[in-house]
Amino acid sequence: MKWNFKAIAPYALIVILLGGVVFIYFEVVRKSQLAEIGSTKRQAKRDYMDGRFVDAAFLYKHLVDSLKIDEEPVHINYANAGFLSATMDSITYSKQAQSRHNETDSASNPQAQTLGTSQQEYLKLTGAKNKTIGSMANNQLGVYVLKVGDGQSDETGKVVDSLIRQSLLLFKEALKKDPANDSARYNYELLKMKLNFPEMVYHKAEQLVQRRRYGQAWKLMEAASKKDIRLKKYEDFTKKTQAIYKIDSLKKI
Repeated sequence: MKWNFKAIAPYALIVILLGGVVFIYFEVVRKSQLAEIGSTKRQAKRDYMDGRFVDAAFLYKHLVDSLKIDEEPVHINYANAGFLSATMDSITYSKQAQSRHNETDSASNPQAQTLGTSQQEYLKLTGAKNKTIGSMANNQLGVYVLKVGDGQSDETGKVVDSLIRQSLLLFKEALKKDPANDSARYNYELLKMKLNFPEMVYHKAEQLVQRRRYGQAWKLMEAASKKDIRLKKYEDFTKKTQAIYKIDSLKKI
């Protein structure tokens, strides 16, 4: 079978031309997308640095969800912007969200939804290839645990104690991934002191009792109990110290 090249030449030319047009089209689309990605990243960074966290979170969300950017720096910035916008006071949030009505009004509690999204982003980033970003994610999760648990009902202090221990583990993990993470180190040391606060106060009060300074011991326990619900487990000791102090005061009259 012989090919009639003269007959098929026009069709071949058409195919080649169409292929060139398709290539040009996709190249234009690709360059357009790259331009959009670049400009969106720059604007998101500007919004973040200027404290416009609602706008920054929206732009990072656009990068991740719409433009399908799967880069660890973008994900951590998205999580941080969302976390900061979700934890600001409601008045400031409402002012910043005015330009984002269509995006924020769909949820009954947009701040809570944003906070949940940030948590999921942080969880994914705990195993980040970039150790610095993995450390940041663990550190922020520790802060998240304390922030979310802050409003929980807790009559005995057990919830607070559990939250502190969870956060300490996350801060410790953050330091393992990046020993230079000063924020995680500060949070870890501060929270470790808070974990031991009830026992420290109790032992100091015991020492005062041994020296017969019942009034000082009672007042110390009373003041500390107002600051930390976990001292409620020493309630009997506080009451006994108060009673002894009152009896001792009567003897001196």
